[in-house]
Amino acid sequence: MLHYLGFTFSVLALIIIIRTKKVSTAITVLLTLSLWNIPLVMLGNSATAGIFPVDIGLAVALVNFGLKYRHQLQSSLKSKLVYKTFLLLALYAILRTGVALITDDYGYYNKFLMYGIIRWFTFVFLLIFFCQRLRKKDQVRLLIKFGWVLLFYLFFAVLHQFSVIDLSGLVETGHSSVYQSSYFIKGIYRSYLGNNSASIGFIASVGILLSLLLAGYAKWKYKAILLFTMASTALINSGSRTDSITILICFAWALIFPKSILIRFLVKKVIPVFLVIISISWFAFGDTVEIPGLTRLVNTNFIGQYHGTTDGTLNYRQIHWGIAQRYLFDNPEKNLFGFGVNGYRLLSVKGYGSMGYGHNTFMHTWVELGLIGLSLLIVWLILLLHYLFSLANNKRSSPFARNLAIITLVLFSQRILSGLTIDTFFATDNMLTMNVFILFFFGFTLAQVPQKKGITFKGKINQCHD
Repeated sequence: MLHYLGFTFSVLALIIIIRTKKVSTAITVLLTLSLWNIPLVMLGNSATAGIFPVDIGLAVALVNFGLKYRHQLQSSLKSKLVYKTFLLLALYAILRTGVALITDDYGYYNKFLMYGIIRWFTFVFLLIFFCQRLRKKDQVRLLIKFGWVLLFYLFFAVLHQFSVIDLSGLVETGHSSVYQSSYFIKGIYRSYLGNNSASIGFIASVGILLSLLLAGYAKWKYKAILLFTMASTALINSGSRTDSITILICFAWALIFPKSILIRFLVKKVIPVFLVIISISWFAFGDTVEIPGLTRLVNTNFIGQYHGTTDGTLNYRQIHWGIAQRYLFDNPEKNLFGFGVNGYRLLSVKGYGSMGYGHNTFMHTWVELGLIGLSLLIVWLILLLHYLFSLANNKRSSPFARNLAIITLVLFSQRILSGLTIDTFFATDNMLTMNVFILFFFGFTLAQVPQKKGITFKGKINQCHD
């Protein structure tokens, strides 16, 4: 059923992309399509293969706008080292994986690496498309439309999490056996429209931060409170303990920007209203409604798992990180170059542990792209944070640009911190939505940074709002 709904939804979205003359509308549609992490019917049924709605949407958008505005679509990339570093990382990932397919020949698992190459091409095209400098009114409209999309998405996510409806998407992503198992049926709330709990937690975190940004617009003040409430509820009940903890920790970034709307609105409006809603809900439904995500968060002994005295996922992952490290140290070639994109599962194939992915951004990248790829990723993250921090502190930037930079800085800080226990940056297994959103905020925010002199913008889609 969800397959056919997704197909219909995708066709309507593609019609919008074809007919629209605004890049901002096309970007909004692409973000919406990325939330549906279920492959199109007859074009694949796995989180590691197949064609997704966002893939088709991106191809149509590039044809529609790329042929007409191809010079403008590349102009923002010319003067930023952080863009060039990302492109270098992508080029290395693609070439390294191509070499692995030729020289190593992993047999059955070659198809996973081929999918990884395709996905990295997608990342590059998404970045090029997202990095445009739009007029201020188009930027604001884009974020407001995005806010409506997330509000609608998270509303149904909450209904799914409380078992009002079943929108897990497990059957449609090729996990029907998992769906039928008695072990997992109690945790069905942790999957939603093909996204796993980590992706849902990330999407909810985006909803929280976007609500704070949109709260500065009078027409969205109360809608922003509603979005914050829906996003917070979905985050708490997502089952992603890491996302719930790290979003609170990374709000500390905002404390160094005391004049930002992030702190003012959070303290004066959002938190009081949210606490009132939670209190009323607790007294009204506390005895009858189970909140499994909150129970999972509260009942976890993080300290015991970290020290290995208590059984749990953190303890389990630490053991397997150690196994992966020992393998890399014993195999210098893989230590330097890795297996190739989407090849982490080859560790278990070779008898080293049983995890198909690293549950750690840095370990995952190290295994797949070696020390070279890991170094490029770290350099990119450092440059990215530098640009965001500089923009947030730039007094010549508009209030919109500064607040956007602060929001994005909090988001990326959370991803770096949460990446210590889950895959966040460019892991291709069931992380498509997360990667699309990361690249959107990366490109959209850095496009606010003033360009170097001598670079001009032509055409309606690139009019500067500064």
